[in-house]
Amino acid sequence: MNIFVAILMVSASISLLAIAGAVWYLVIRISSTLDRMTLSMERIADEAEDTFKKINHLAERIDSTLTPIERMVQSLTLLGMMPKLAGFLIGRIGRRKR
Repeated sequence: MNIFVAILMVSASISLLAIAGAVWYLVIRISSTLDRMTLSMERIADEAEDTFKKINHLAERIDSTLTPIERMVQSLTLLGMMPKLAGFLIGRIGRRKR
């Protein structure tokens, strides 16, 4: 009977060591996976930051290109309104003389 109990204790100890080893292996695997994920996320964040900087630079270039064009269009719009305004004023002045 003592031999049977001793065999059970040895097998239980071996099982506990195997379980502890498996848990330790899983912890190490999970830790390394999390480290890789962290590095990947940092790389993605850096790439996103670079992309946003490039987009901002392009937006500034587009704005600097469009601003003079916008001013020119606004001045042309004012010039286009001048004949209408002159016609309106001439019409008003003509009515007063009658």
